[in-house]
Amino acid sequence: MEMAEVSGKSRASVVAELMTDIAPVIRGQIEATRKIAGRPEEARQYLEDLANESIEKIGQAVLDLDKPKQPRKRKVATSGPT
Repeated sequence: MEMAEVSGKSRASVVAELMTDIAPVIRGQIEATRKIAGRPEEARQYLEDLANESIEKIGQAVLDLDKPKQPRKRKVATSGPT
């Protein structure tokens, strides 16, 4: 997977992050399908809003994957009071 190679992350990590980010989109698509079946006049606006939100979330997810990892600071052990 190219994203894993480019980001330096494992494939599993990349897939897990993408799934976490797109889960709300999938829930939104289910809701849109329900609205289309019951109220088609409201469904058009809902789908437009969902598409815009999805584009924003996917774009942000890609940007987040491209961020370099920051090295963690290690705590320096200190001795107790003397």
